[in-house]
Amino acid sequence: RLTLSKQGSLLLAPSGPQRDRSKFVSRNLTLTIYVSASPLHLAAVGMPTSMLPSDRHMGFSSAESLGRLLTLLLWKFWRVCGAAILILILVYWMYGGIIILILLVVTVIGGLYHYQDSLLYYPEQPESARVFVQTPISLGLPYENVSLTTKDGCRIVGYFIKQPPTSIGHAPTVLYFHGNAGNIGHRLHNAQALYRHCGFNIFLLEYRGYGKSQGTPSEFGLYWDAEAALDFLLMRRDIDRRKIILFGRSLGGAVAIYLAALHSHVDKLVMSPSLLDNIVIQKVWNIGMP
Repeated sequence: RLTLSKQGSLLLAPSGPQRDRSKFVSRNLTLTIYVSASPLHLAAVGMPTSMLPSDRHMGFSSAESLGRLLTLLLWKFWRVCGAAILILILVYWMYGGIIILILLVVTVIGGLYHYQDSLLYYPEQPESARVFVQTPISLGLPYENVSLTTKDGCRIVGYFIKQPPTSIGHAPTVLYFHGNAGNIGHRLHNAQALYRHCGFNIFLLEYRGYGKSQGTPSEFGLYWDAEAALDFLLMRRDIDRRKIILFGRSLGGAVAIYLAALHSHVDKLVMSPSLLDNIVIQKVWNIGMP
């Protein structure tokens, strides 16, 4: 409770016959202010409850304070943004050409990295390569349609061209990795020569994204396809698993080298003009592959 004393004056207006007469009487006034008083307190001291501030006035005061706070925050944010924009303008003015060149180089490199598979592999050439795949029966070769699932869940297919039952268990088996473009149907004449003149069993593997195989070709994808094909041959009981020959032509040479580096029990590795990687070849030499 705050109590203030002040010397003041009261104007008394008498009634009756002396109505036209007036005088000033000085009195000592005491002003008492109750802070946060309740209506009960005000009634106890004889003050009207109307002296309390209303909820409407208090709500208006809170909204006004909140508005001032938001205005202050927005002003500070605008100052920071303005300083940042000014710095960017100065940097661009001083080093704009270099920055644009760096961004251009990064964009080109990123684009090449992202689209490298589509630039390297040609499963759509010729145009019918994904639609029509010639079968070995057209050349009089007995075969099995093979469907495999790789470690990453991609379904790939192949032809297993096998010797007659009397010789299949003694004949070497060639795991054939074809070159870029086309499909395994385009390699049937090579398989026919290996079958008739060399007496081999031949497994023609179709890479992912080529021919009737699903998926999209990629470096590691082709490696996983090769591993699935070799596992298929190693699980067969009707062939001599000690006589598995890896044959790679062109792009398939790199795939064959990779597989030979992982499996030392492969009998032989044969490559026809291939895209060779010196690091992979070194791995083959280290394991003593003939």
